[in-house]
Amino acid sequence: MRLEKSEQDLTRKNMERIQALHLEQQSSFRFAVISDTQRFYDELDETVTALNKRNDLAFVVINGDITDFGIVKEYKWINERMQKISIPYLTIIGNHDCQGNGKEIYKTMYGPMDYTMSLGRNRFVFINTNSLEFTHPVPDLNFFRSALQDTANFDQAFVFSHIAPNDNDFDNSLEAEFVRISRENKVKVSLHGHRHGYEAPEKIYGDEVEYVVVGSVEKKGYEEITVTGKQIELKRILY
Repeated sequence: MRLEKSEQDLTRKNMERIQALHLEQQSSFRFAVISDTQRFYDELDETVTALNKRNDLAFVVINGDITDFGIVKEYKWINERMQKISIPYLTIIGNHDCQGNGKEIYKTMYGPMDYTMSLGRNRFVFINTNSLEFTHPVPDLNFFRSALQDTANFDQAFVFSHIAPNDNDFDNSLEAEFVRISRENKVKVSLHGHRHGYEAPEKIYGDEVEYVVVGSVEKKGYEEITVTGKQIELKRILY
């Protein structure tokens, strides 16, 4: 089963849709984050319905574990459902997405595992943190450092990755440096999945970065993030 042309390079296509909204010209904007869609197809349908009832969301992020076994038909099934949503969507790769040929399928369907997006004075960093699924060091701290080094060009940054730095499945030899880079480069919110249960925003390292674990769609909730200048409001929405 192959990916159709319309099912390829979705990250670039959706980023172009987001950029076309010219959010930097608005006084505020709002986006949502969900996670761990995996085998929860009925629940994802409910999530799409809930998000489509909103008219104030610019985009949504799936924070990893899009699939359960990293196979083409699962990627297709999730994308078919996400195509019914009225707003663009971006993704992060999860550990389940890496199974089998899942890494290559992800790169074909979506694009790079590590990438950035800027909206006005806001920087968004999407980074692979599935340390156990790769033979080379993950996360790529050189990418992470580079993505955040030009601090004169943004006021605040948001980080999206599947596995949180304090998780046992994160490479603990890279944890301290990952946290330091976040702390010293204007990261305000770091959003993660993997654990399926929701964990409210918390400054777990004693600095100003708030870490959030977004529950799976099975829990019928999503994180709503409102950005107004340098003000950030986090809110858990249940449906």
